[in-house]
Amino acid sequence: HVEDFTQNYNISSAVMMTASVLARKMGDVNLITSKGKYATQTIKHLHLHLIPRKRWDNLKLPWSL
Repeated sequence: HVEDFTQNYNISSAVMMTASVLARKMGDVNLITSKGKYATQTIKHLHLHLIPRKRWDNLKLPWSL
């Protein structure tokens, strides 16, 4: 377990490689990770969001809770 992508570059690299493989199959995507309260991090562990995108989907980023 690590709080964010800055705490362990080996873990972060492995997570990013996996995300890359998945995203390649998904088409257009946003990849989002955050570090810190003011960067919209609400869960204190490293995680990525792969968000599939389509033309005119009107998704507004960044999001907040």
